[in-house]
Amino acid sequence: METDLPFFLQPDWGQQEVGGGAPSVEILEQPKQRGMRFRYKCEGRSAGSIPGEHSTDSTRTHPTIRVNNYRGPGRVRVSLVTKDPPHRPHPHELVGRDCHDGFYEAELAPERSVHSFQNLGIQCVKKRELEAALAERIRTNNNPFNVPAEERGGEYDLSAVRLCFQVWVHGPGGLHPLPPVLSQPIYDNRESRAENTPKTCQKHIKPCQKYAKTC
Repeated sequence: METDLPFFLQPDWGQQEVGGGAPSVEILEQPKQRGMRFRYKCEGRSAGSIPGEHSTDSTRTHPTIRVNNYRGPGRVRVSLVTKDPPHRPHPHELVGRDCHDGFYEAELAPERSVHSFQNLGIQCVKKRELEAALAERIRTNNNPFNVPAEERGGEYDLSAVRLCFQVWVHGPGGLHPLPPVLSQPIYDNRESRAENTPKTCQKHIKPCQKYAKTC
């Protein structure tokens, strides 16, 4: 028998907290906006980890979310989108533990409602790699706001990103998506982006350019 109740009020809805409303995602600790440098893959160094807004030299914090009005199994994804609407998938990538195809994805710990992300780094792409990176985002269904193709063109700000937190919770019929939540912008700390490629990358790219001319 079908019911008109929202999925989170149906009888087999898993572990809704007493007295709560609809499940939702809330950011408890924003990422720090400045102070982190986006790193190129060819630099051969770790991309580091995104610090939390209140992180200090003596006390490290990290981006943290809470899933309100729900305890139970589910899935969380963190990806990068553009700073300004319509919040297109960003060509830069998240790297670190449980990251693949440019985004982070893992099972929710069912016994906890607060989830911290300690090993996320930002790896940037060069302008000539932008088109391929964006195609990869669409191929892997990494488009949190379902921005249509006609709105995904144009310029991309490679010096700023936002984290997009997506959570799916268990309910009747399987997993159900909650509305995605955006962090405040994170800005690249690179002193100047006028030079598209760092020297460490140029050293490796020049030989490739030489061979390309002969092909």
